[in-house]
This record gives sequence, C-alpha cells and structure tokens, in this order.
Amino acid sequence: MEKLNKSLLFMIYFLSVASVSVALISSGYQRNLFYIAIYCSLLGLILNFRKVKFSFSSISFPIIILGLVKICWYLLFQQKHGDLNFYNDYLDGGKKLLLGGFLVFYAEQFIKELRTVQYKNIGLAILFCGFVSATAYGFFQAFNHINRVEMGINRPTIAAYVYSTFSVFIIFALYTLRSKIGYIIAGATIIVSYCLIILTGTRAAMICYLFMVACLTLYHFRKIHIKSLLIVSVLVAVCFAALYKPYIKPKIDQTLNEVSDYQEGNDNTSLGARFSMWAVGVHAFVEHPAGQSMGTRADTTIAYVKQYPHYQSSLHYLSIHLHNEFIDSLSLQGLMGGLSLLFFYVMLIYTGIRRQLPVLLFSAGFMILYGITDVLLISSEAIQFYIIIISLGLLFPRETPNPVQPVANSHLDIQ
Repeated sequence: MEKLNKSLLFMIYFLSVASVSVALISSGYQRNLFYIAIYCSLLGLILNFRKVKFSFSSISFPIIILGLVKICWYLLFQQKHGDLNFYNDYLDGGKKLLLGGFLVFYAEQFIKELRTVQYKNIGLAILFCGFVSATAYGFFQAFNHINRVEMGINRPTIAAYVYSTFSVFIIFALYTLRSKIGYIIAGATIIVSYCLIILTGTRAAMICYLFMVACLTLYHFRKIHIKSLLIVSVLVAVCFAALYKPYIKPKIDQTLNEVSDYQEGNDNTSLGARFSMWAVGVHAFVEHPAGQSMGTRADTTIAYVKQYPHYQSSLHYLSIHLHNEFIDSLSLQGLMGGLSLLFFYVMLIYTGIRRQLPVLLFSAGFMILYGITDVLLISSEAIQFYIIIISLGLLFPRETPNPVQPVANSHLDIQ
C-alpha cells in the first residue's frame, strides 16, 4: 500500500506539472490533465482516509465553499434561454473549483513527502520547458502579424493573465536555485516575458506584471541589489522604448481617451463600459442582496439604465459578466457570493504569509488585481491554471537566500 501511495503521489505531482506546462499551448490537454490529477487525488484521499487531518485553516476549504456557492446558485436561479444557457460558465466554474479544492486538500496532506531536490527539480525542468514553449509560441504568433498574441488560449486577456502568473512562478523557482546562472536567467525571463505581455495588448497585465515581480523579489531577498536592479531596469526600459510607439502608446492614448469620453457621458468604450457595468452591478446587489438570476439582474439593470441612460453600454454585457470579480459575484450570488470570494482571497494571503509560501501570495495578488477589471473564476483555463499553481505552491516555501549574492555585491538593506 505504501508503494502504491507514493506512486500515486508522484503521478498527481507530474500530472499537475504537465497541466500547467501545456496551459498556454493546448487548452484541451490542460483540461484533461487537470481532471486526471483530480480523480487520482480523490483516489488517494479514499485510500488514505485514516491519515487525513482536517484543519479549519486549510486553503482547500474556501476553494470548495466558493465552488459550492456557485453550484447552489446555479441550481436555484438558472434559467434557460432557448438552446443557449448563459449560466453554464458559472456551473462549470463551480464544479472546477469544487473538484480542484480536493486536489489542493490532497496536496496539503501529502505534498511534504515530495520535498526532495530530485523530484522538485524534475518538475521545475518540465515547467521551464513548458514556459519556454509557450513563450516561443507567443513570439511566433507576433512575428506572423497576429493582432494580439493569445498563444493556445483564444482570448488574449486570459492568455496574458495566465502567462504573467506562470512567468512569476518560473522567476521565483529560479530565485530558489540560489545560483548566479539562476539569477541571470530570471532577469532574462522578466525582460522577455514583459515584451510578450505587451504583445498581448492586455493593459492590466502590462501594469501588474512588473509590480508583482518587484513585490516577489523584495519578499524573497528582503534587500535591494542596486547593480542587478539597474541592469534589469535598463534592459526593461530598452524593451519598453522599442515597443512604445507601436504597442504601448496606443494603449495609453486609448485609456486617456476612454476616461475623458466617460466623463463627458459616453460609456461606449472598453473602460467606459466597465465603469457602467460596475455601477449597475452594485445597484443590482443593493436591490437583491440575497442573490438573483441573470434574467432578474438584466431586468433590474434595464430599469436602472432608463433612469440613468449614461450607463447604456452595460446592457451589452449582461449575458456575459460585469468585468469585476467581486461585483459580478455580489450581483448574482448575493452576499454569500461576495463573502465566499473574500474568504478565498483572505485565506490565500493568510496561508501564504503564515506558512511562508510566496506562490500563494503572488497568485492571490494576481487574481485580486486582474479581478478588478475581469472575471477569472468562470474561465476554465484560468481556474485550472490557478488551482494547480496553488497546489504546486505548497511545495515551494520561502527559503533564506545565500548570504553571498553572486549577482551583485552592492545592495541596500531594507529589513
């Protein structure tokens, strides 16, 4: 039995690694590997139920609760519109969160048995190969004049969210190697990744990526290495300058114009529609704090827009989502939806700090920041990716870096 348990554990680990590695290359393979890893983890929990220890501080519980809330809401409120069911994304997201929670629970129980250099390094090598393949695929698309790089995901925004988080995970893994070559590759990864993120045309990722890299670096090293910082900053600035006119400046101009248009009463823009969606979403929650169907939300919104016609563009997105994770949850699943999402975020951050798990911290950071302007937890690719990243993150606690830093001797302590 012990041999079977170890084999099962290794299988789940490498299935998880493989799922993340192909996330940006093939959504189909990512999904299949994700589900196989979950079914194996359920088998592992059944075989080892006597060894399982329950704790209210488990990060799996808020994931399971969040999934249950979405599923229960679907069962209570779903309405079919002919052959099209707009609720399916929420049901599918809820099922993935519920099942993914058991994968995270299994990882919490048994992942410590994998904390050997051999298996961690093999997993990291596979992840690095997957990341390099995704990066090459992205640049291949850019060189073939695709409008916005999307890699193997048919939505550039979700591709940018997944890729930026994947990149930061790789950077952290390189930091943990505590070697000169590891730091050099990490610096190169930052530069190349940022260039590719710019090519996705996703403003949120352009802004958040460098911020999260800086936070991770400070958290890991607890000091600023002046020489390394200058080198990376100069190289990023060069890339920024090279891509500024064709890619960055149009996005800046677009943002300024959209804010200006919204202030003048025109919300028929990307940002303007988001501002309107947030306003009508808050109103919908106030009117129905216990939750409501998408049809009821639409009726409430239509009546509200008749009073305030400058929110007109929000009507185009009522059958999709409100482009804000928290407001969308509140407007549909009510107070329970908002509280379950908040509980999920808080527990990720709390567990990351208490157990010194940087992967959980930056995963929470990315999901919160991207959740301001989008809804990740009804996207299959995003849920599958973040669930696996959280599971793998339990294997990589923060380690005290080598006191002799090979990259630079000049540094400023901020402890």
